[in-house]
Amino acid sequence: MAVTMWSMNRFQRPGWVTGVCIAISFLCAIFAGGIEWWEVRRRKKLQKLGLVAPSLEEMQAKTVLEEDIVLENGKAEGGDMV
Repeated sequence: MAVTMWSMNRFQRPGWVTGVCIAISFLCAIFAGGIEWWEVRRRKKLQKLGLVAPSLEEMQAKTVLEEDIVLENGKAEGGDMV
């Protein structure tokens, strides 16, 4: 699309070229989203089987959740809360 935009002005450029290029870019984004969805689904299946370690985000979320539970119970790791 960049080649057609730079090589022709807007009056000489055929409209179908722009339409096709935009459609191709949408299809590329849909395809990339599908691959990402597929990989996330596959990783979750492997995590359930214990074949893959949890991701960094999941480990951080678990740590934050554990800290919230400790604070709700009123006990800190070093003893009673001050």
